[in-house]
Amino acid sequence: MTLDHPQLTEHAIRTALGAPSGRTQEDGDHEARSRRSTPEPSAEFRRAARQFTAKWRPLVRSRRLQPGLKLGTGELWLTVLEPGTASARALASLGVEPVDARPLVLATIVPDGAPVPDWPDEVPAGGVRRLLDRLRGTGSAP
Repeated sequence: MTLDHPQLTEHAIRTALGAPSGRTQEDGDHEARSRRSTPEPSAEFRRAARQFTAKWRPLVRSRRLQPGLKLGTGELWLTVLEPGTASARALASLGVEPVDARPLVLATIVPDGAPVPDWPDEVPAGGVRRLLDRLRGTGSAP
């Protein structure tokens, strides 16, 4: 527990993540593994990373974001704030809405004085998808 955020307790995090409290899983405990209701953490992170990348790339291409040589802490935060992740649910259960945190994270990524871009709610359609939508008559005209 912290003085600034008394709601951040181990119990609150375990409850938000759906983790059992005070019980460690033995390597051979097949029953405990089969009760897991959340996706495998690495699979969840890969999905969130794909979502992040699909949203990040158009912002970089349009030069609204300037990437560094490596992904930094801000990019990692944007990944864990993706909807549907355990980390986003944990923050929301503690009163921190991921949607509200994203502009703050983006502000740390852009240079001082540069406008903070809006983070897309949905993965933008790629060029192939836009072409197919136009051919089918379901997309909007450019």
